[in-house]
Amino acid sequence: MAVTLKCRSAGGGGNVSGSKRVFTLFWSVLGLLPLACSVDIGEAVPRSAPGVEETDQAVVRVRFLNLTASNAVNVEFFASNEPIATLPEDLFLPANRITASIGVAGTGIIQPASQDTIDFPCTPTLTLGTMGGSFVDNETGEPRGMGTARWAQEQPLGLCGGSVTFVYSRNDDQEDGFRTRMFIGPLLLDVP
Repeated sequence: MAVTLKCRSAGGGGNVSGSKRVFTLFWSVLGLLPLACSVDIGEAVPRSAPGVEETDQAVVRVRFLNLTASNAVNVEFFASNEPIATLPEDLFLPANRITASIGVAGTGIIQPASQDTIDFPCTPTLTLGTMGGSFVDNETGEPRGMGTARWAQEQPLGLCGGSVTFVYSRNDDQEDGFRTRMFIGPLLLDVP
């Protein structure tokens, strides 16, 4: 995984690089020079979920992105290729929980400022989602909060052959301070 910081000074009109970047960041921290930065977390190398061959075209790429600085997140990922009658109750059953190939040692836990990607088998009846993720302090393991449940179905959205990204982040506007978003298709993320 590659993490890249790209900055542009408001008055300089160009990308800031090299030793000039350190100088510009120093003055922007002091509040004397406005600076716009974006973080590019890079592309994780996707792993295949159990039962998915690398040449299998009937897959959906699922990406888990933890944008918190000090909280690990248990992504609480669920998926089923069987028809789901009642959402979200029938999706969020223990038999549908997926942790293999996700996170640290297949636990489903993504470290702060990290991501993971898997390729998941896709059928016309695929339903996948997260209970929102449970956020914990990365050092102590103390629970910090929960995200928002999100889910999607192959029909009518057309997930097969595409991608679904779950973004776990801080949200100071919510009571527990965390949120979970879901994006279908390519994710173009610019984090200030």
